[in-house]
Parts: sequence; structure tokens; C-alpha cells
Amino acid sequence: MKSQIKRNIVANYVGQGWSALAGFLFIPLYVRYLGVEAYGLVALFAALNVWLSLLDLGMTPALGREMSRSTAGVVEPEATRDLLRSLEWLALAAAVLVNAITAASARWIAEDWLRTENLDSDVVSQSVLMMGLVGSLRLIEGIYRSSLIGLQQQVLYNVVNGAAVALRAFGSLAVLAWVSPTVPAFLIWQGVVSLVSVASLAATTYSQLPPASRGGRFSPHAVSQVRKFAGGMALIAILSVALTQIDKLILSRLLGLREFATYSMATAVAGALALLIGPIAITAYPRLCGQAARGDMTEFAKTFHRAAQAVTVVAGSVGVVLVALAPSIVLLWTHDDALTQAISPIVRWLAVGTIFNCLVTIPYHAQLATGWTSLTVRVNTVAVLVIIPTMIAIVPHYGAIGAAWSWAALNAAYFLFSAQLMFRRILIGERKRWYWSDTIWPLAAGFATVCILMWLWPNPQPMIERALRLAALTLATITAAALAAPEVRRIVANLLVRRHPPKQSANR
Repeated sequence: MKSQIKRNIVANYVGQGWSALAGFLFIPLYVRYLGVEAYGLVALFAALNVWLSLLDLGMTPALGREMSRSTAGVVEPEATRDLLRSLEWLALAAAVLVNAITAASARWIAEDWLRTENLDSDVVSQSVLMMGLVGSLRLIEGIYRSSLIGLQQQVLYNVVNGAAVALRAFGSLAVLAWVSPTVPAFLIWQGVVSLVSVASLAATTYSQLPPASRGGRFSPHAVSQVRKFAGGMALIAILSVALTQIDKLILSRLLGLREFATYSMATAVAGALALLIGPIAITAYPRLCGQAARGDMTEFAKTFHRAAQAVTVVAGSVGVVLVALAPSIVLLWTHDDALTQAISPIVRWLAVGTIFNCLVTIPYHAQLATGWTSLTVRVNTVAVLVIIPTMIAIVPHYGAIGAAWSWAALNAAYFLFSAQLMFRRILIGERKRWYWSDTIWPLAAGFATVCILMWLWPNPQPMIERALRLAALTLATITAAALAAPEVRRIVANLLVRRHPPKQSANR
């Protein structure tokens, strides 16, 4: 089991790291070929994919949970196969619906919703049509992605997904450079890769399912068995998407497509923090589900604290570096002074909010592992009722930076207030340890380290020296945070002892 956990963690970090790196590094190249305004359509496509994920109605996370329970011996393999087959048919129906809606609304979005300057409305309309097609394929991909993660086959998943990421990134760049530097051409290639990805993930998933006496079949009963959990997850997803994407929706309407693209580039930088913790959450969640299903709450608490501290060490450390060195990081990324001046202030505030968002990730997964969804629903409902009118009031006056302020304030409130409610029902007595040992002390150690090192090592001008300074400060900050996190420190010490066991004395 321990070897499998290590393989999954390594695979998740390699796979998610490659996905994050590809998404991060290729954006300036896309902007170079398409232009900032046209890249705004690509950013809109990314936001649309998130909204389309709501059409699974919470069934995809429910499927992942049932797969985890199946590997723990709690769910019969026939029931798992029935649920998988049922969701395949439901996803196909949702894909048809998506394409019908985008076909009906493409012209309206192009001419009435988006504020373009130099883009032809026909090109925008064609792009919206392609967004619907590719988005529907991504929706189907999610079924198999969740299945493989729930089956704890993260190595296989990351191999397949990593190949798809490479095809998307390098293939899109080749299409823009040698075929057509247009958004429709970019999206057509994305659709081709999504077709290949769906086929590959489906074949991999079915090859890893537990043996069963029969194949899967469409079963309303299998769907009804998970409807309560799926319903809670659907509400959480609706509210979460509203909270995380409402800024983009409002900005796409109130601001020009160029400024929307600038904000989206800033979110890509700050959003890299969330991608860094994905491997930790993906590895911890199936274990939390299995431990909760067996009623082993002692091990549940251990897994919770280890994962929470790992999140703080990784996301907190990199996050404080990003906040402190935003201009240098953005300049290294874009090599464009004008874009750097526009993006850096937004990046700082988005990074603050994303740090807090990352810190509450493991508590959120702990709730889901026990089947408790109502807390997140209630908290997110209140947050939506506050954040939407706040955004509508702030954005027209302050623009993109106002949206970033709102994001930071919202997630700080999650960390300070909403997380406390969880400890009244599960992990009772663990609240103080989570706040201090798991989050505050490691984060404070990282923050102090980066501040001291910035004072000792002023910002150099040559790009190579800036890159070296950034790497050194990041490494030192991660090290300081790891030393301040008891569970992470213990894990690192054990690994070092195993690699370099103490020599036995020659004297007996």
C-alpha cells in the first residue's frame, strides 16, 4: 500500500506538474501568434469548460467515490460497472445538449455579449461553436478521469493525460505557426486531441475495473443509489463555479476582450498554485474515502494532517514567493514590459486568494470523504449571495484589480471562518492543530524566509540572474516551511534515514 501511495504521489506530481507547466509556458506563445484580444477567446474557452462541467450534475465525483469504495471492498463491482455505463449515456446526452445550446447562442454571444475591437463577428461565432464541441468532449473525459483516480490508478491516468497535454500544447503551437494563426484552427486541434483522449481514457478505465460477473448496463437504480451524494456535489459544484468563475463572466461582459485576456493571464499565473496541490488532494482523497468507509477515524486524522501540511508547504511557499516577486515572475514569463505592468498587480491579489483557497482544500475533501456536503453548500450559498453583487459594483469602477480584491477577501473568509464549522462535526478536537501546525506556522516560516532573502539579495536586472534568484528563494522558502511542518519534517527525516542509515559501530 505504501509503495502504491508513493507511486501515485510521484505520478500525480509529474503529471500535474507537466500539465501546469504546459498551460503556463505556452500562453505567451499563443498570445504571440494570436494577439492579446484573440487570446481572450481562448481564455473564454477555458472558462466555458468549467461551466460545462456542471452538466454532470455531481455524478462524476460520485463515480470517483464509488470507485474508491469498490477498491476498499465496500461496493460490488457489478454496481460500479452499472454506474459507469449509466453515466456514459448521461454524458452523451449532455454533450448533445451542449452543442445545441452553443449553436443557438453563438451569434448572440459574438455580437451582443462580447466587446471586441478588431475581431470579426463571424470568426467569434465559429469559435463559440467549436468551444461547445470541444467542451462536450471534455465533459465525457471527466467520467474516465474520475474513475481512474477513484481506482487509485493515478500512474496510468497521468501517462494518458500527460500524452494528451503534450499533443494539445505542441500541436496547437504547430497549427498556429504553420497552418493558421486563428482561434478556430486552435480549437479544431483541441477537438481532435479530445477525441483521442476520450478513447484512450475509456480503454484504460475498462482495463482496470475490478473483475465482475457481467458487463455494465444502464441502471436507474445505480444512479439513484448515489443521488443524495451527487445532488450535494452538484450544488457544491454550481456554487463553486459561481464563486470561481463569476469574475470572468462579469469581466467578459463589462470589459473589453483585451482586458479580459489580461485578467485571464493573471489567473493562469495565480492558478498554478492550485495545480501544485492537485497531486496531494488526488492521492489523499481516495485514502480518506476508504478510511471513512471503514470507520478508521484515527488513520483518517493522520492522513488529513499529513495532506494539509503538504499543501501548506507546497502552495503556501510558492504562493508567498509569487506575491513577493510577481513583477519578476511575470516578466520572466512574458518578456513583455507592458504586459508585466498590467498583469503583476492583479497576480498579487489573486495569489493571496489562491493561497487561502488551497489551504481549505483538504478540509473540503475530508467532508466529501465522509459524505457530508451540506456545509459546503450552505457556506457557498452565502458567499455567492455576497460576491456577485460585490463584483457587479466593484468591476465597473476598478476593473480587473477590483475582481482580484474580491477573490482575496472571499478566500480569506473561508480560511478564517467556514473551516472552523467542519471541526464541530468531524475531526473534533483537531481544529487547533490544523490552524497552527498544519497552516499558520509553515506559512509564517515561508513568509519570513522570503522577506529576509529579498532584503539580503536585491532584485538583479539580467534575466538569468533573476531566474536564479527566483529559484533560490523558492527552494529556501519551501525548505523553511517544510521544517516548520511536523508531519512533513518527519516524513523527510524518515526518507533521509532510509537512504543513509547510521553506520553500526565496529565495537561490540
